[in-house]
Amino acid sequence: MSEPMSCMKLTTRILAAIFVLIFIVTLPFGLLAFFTSNMIFNPEELDKMLNESLIESGALRESLTEILSETKFGDDTEEDVEVQRALSELAIDDWNRIIDIVIPDKWLENQIKETIVSVNAWLDDDRLRPDLKIDLHPIKEKMQGDGLHEIINLIVDSWPTCTQAQVDQMQQSMIESGQAPILYCEPPEPLRSELIDFAARRFQEFFREMPATFSLFELDEGNQNPEDVDLFKERIRTIRAFTMGGWLLSAALLGLIMVLAIRSWRDVAIWWGIPILVAGVLTIALGLSTNAVVDSVLQESRVEGSVALYDLLMLPVTTMRETVMGEVTGVGAIVSVFGMGILVVCYLLHRAVRPAVENHPQYASPHEIASTTDRGYGEPPPSDSDDSERPSGLFG
Repeated sequence: MSEPMSCMKLTTRILAAIFVLIFIVTLPFGLLAFFTSNMIFNPEELDKMLNESLIESGALRESLTEILSETKFGDDTEEDVEVQRALSELAIDDWNRIIDIVIPDKWLENQIKETIVSVNAWLDDDRLRPDLKIDLHPIKEKMQGDGLHEIINLIVDSWPTCTQAQVDQMQQSMIESGQAPILYCEPPEPLRSELIDFAARRFQEFFREMPATFSLFELDEGNQNPEDVDLFKERIRTIRAFTMGGWLLSAALLGLIMVLAIRSWRDVAIWWGIPILVAGVLTIALGLSTNAVVDSVLQESRVEGSVALYDLLMLPVTTMRETVMGEVTGVGAIVSVFGMGILVVCYLLHRAVRPAVENHPQYASPHEIASTTDRGYGEPPPSDSDDSERPSGLFG
């Protein structure tokens, strides 16, 4: 009878040890996957991260200013040459003001939020493509009113003052055709107002014909295979579900370990406290090491082209990396403290219940042992001073 019991006990301990190893290895990666997925697939978290990293920090505005100020228009057409000449004298402050007028922060926040909501809704419905559209109504209205006049004033102010010969040329043109020619210099009044009104009328016509919305996916749904799209979306949903709930499977192993191996407070310390403490330390190490590796990869992934554009694209990635790794490291610290707390509490409880177990009345007294021996029923039962296998406290 004792031999089968011993085999069963050994088997349960082996299974418990296997589950402990699985728990220690999978919990850190499960927490890393959870926080990464929560940042990517949670619309509120992703919207908050993008707004803080791009808009509230001013990084998007600075990058756009730098990109526009460094833009070199082509010389293939006469219009490109004219645009290049007209904008060549603008200073950084002028570009900042133009961006304030054309691209207000509130409009950017709305576009980011609507894009994120559209993509997440598309993942859970049966459409072939997300409905990603840019609402140009605010820009279109602003560029047909005072905003356009202010921008043209900034451009004209950046030009050098017209010479007397250029002023004479403008006046002669006004007499002959009624329009002042654009000589890319700032004329005196009333020629300056005439020039600004003429340019404003031309641009207002352009923005009037501009579409009110712009679709990011100008694709024909008939050319897409619905089965391929459904398969892709199903894979994304599977990844989302697994990464969001994978850490719970690791935590559930603690229940199996309890059923298989825990019989006393000391067992709680050994089979719960130590694995939780080790898993917490490994989670901290994983967060720190992953943060360093990703940072190194980002530093080495620079490509040729606009530095400002690259920095703008990498900023959300960097912010996400810092946020996720900070959360992983913080949770790892909490798990480590929790495991250490289990060890300390179980040690104190084990010490507290040990005297009661040793003096339990179920064990035979010396007189009973002597009487049994005298009657020839066998040797007295060996005293077992080791209470490691005796249930105690909550388990006795």
